Amino acid sequence: MHNEEEGAEWRRSAAEWKIILQIMVPMVKPVLVTFALFSFIAHWNDYFWPLVMTTNENFSSRRDKLLKHSCITA
Repeated sequence: MHNEEEGAEWRRSAAEWKIILQIMVPMVKPVLVTFALFSFIAHWNDYFWPLVMTTNENFSSRRDKLLKHSCITA
């Protein structure tokens, strides 16, 4: 009797995972894509906005100076 109960629990938990993977995950994909897109845009703006607004070499970051140096020497 104990083995039958374990088998029923295993099938029930397998069915729950199947529901999660086949129904819920596809429903969440558009949300994840939207979040990834907004996150990318926010990080891009954090990098690009200071690059556009600073024209003086004294105000540029080390990363910008290294990038400019590597582009010149390459």
